[in-house]
Amino acid sequence: MKVSESGLFEILTDGQFHSGQELANCMGVSRTAVWKHLASIRKKGVDMVAVRGRGYRLSAPVELLDTKKISGYLDATTAITLQDLDIHYQLDSTNRLLRDRLGNNSIHAHVVCAEYQTEGRGRGTNLWLTAPAAGLCLSLGWHFESAPKTLSALSLAAGVVLTECLAEIAPATVRLKWPNDLVYAGAKLGGVLIESRGQLAGAIDLIIGIGINIDMPPGLAANITQNVTDLTRVFGYRPSRNLLAAIIINRMFRLLGNYDRYGFESYIDKWRELDITRGSNAILHQAGGSVTGHVVDIDEYGFLIMSVDGTMSRFSSGDLSLRIINESIY
Repeated sequence: MKVSESGLFEILTDGQFHSGQELANCMGVSRTAVWKHLASIRKKGVDMVAVRGRGYRLSAPVELLDTKKISGYLDATTAITLQDLDIHYQLDSTNRLLRDRLGNNSIHAHVVCAEYQTEGRGRGTNLWLTAPAAGLCLSLGWHFESAPKTLSALSLAAGVVLTECLAEIAPATVRLKWPNDLVYAGAKLGGVLIESRGQLAGAIDLIIGIGINIDMPPGLAANITQNVTDLTRVFGYRPSRNLLAAIIINRMFRLLGNYDRYGFESYIDKWRELDITRGSNAILHQAGGSVTGHVVDIDEYGFLIMSVDGTMSRFSSGDLSLRIINESIY
């Protein structure tokens, strides 16, 4: 007997029609209760079809995240290193769950995934919007006994690794936008958000949040102000979310396990190759206001180098937002 919204959603993931009475019988509740769950699922942005006399179905079948399936794709080294793999139907934020755990427990090599986030974060105060099972919301924790020298560039290195993860599934060239956006044909596909706790000169704990659009419902995309895309459009088919999650965990563990030795040096050339901002005019929005200049490069610490009024300036990632502009400023 399934008596929750997540249970109802799981029934619907096959993409087939299910009558209201069938759903009520499966869940052991009234049809009114079923309707309330369906209304909640729709409100979260899920594209659902309702036909009188046939019932309800999702617009397409959906693959739910599954601990056993993800674990089956992990390589031997990652499987040994992994301490916990936790999957939820709904959380406020996967990053926040790890941050709350960090107060009393180690989160090293812990991974948390959610089908849906109510308060997923983008850069600054922006929200990361997604519908249940329409994206990949994944966070992992990592502990360094000593902060790596190029810790400030870790989000850039993670971006490079994520492009490699996607290339492992399909041959589409995903590019990077400083400091941590995945883009395809000018549209945002995903991003990385890193939070830290500790001393830059000593031990430090990191929470690396990763969000990737898999199959964004049109109604949800219409509520996002910037141009966005998803892997289903990029690849031409909906990829396995469990396989993608495992590939990301494998490669991110490899990155983090070696980062204190090799740092950003191993990734900077690849970043420059994939960077869409280098050589462009851009506006950099920051807490104290905005600056307009010409993007020259990044340095070995992942700082952005811009020519502003003829002066070379360096900017760390922080809570900054970079927007490319087409018109010349010179």
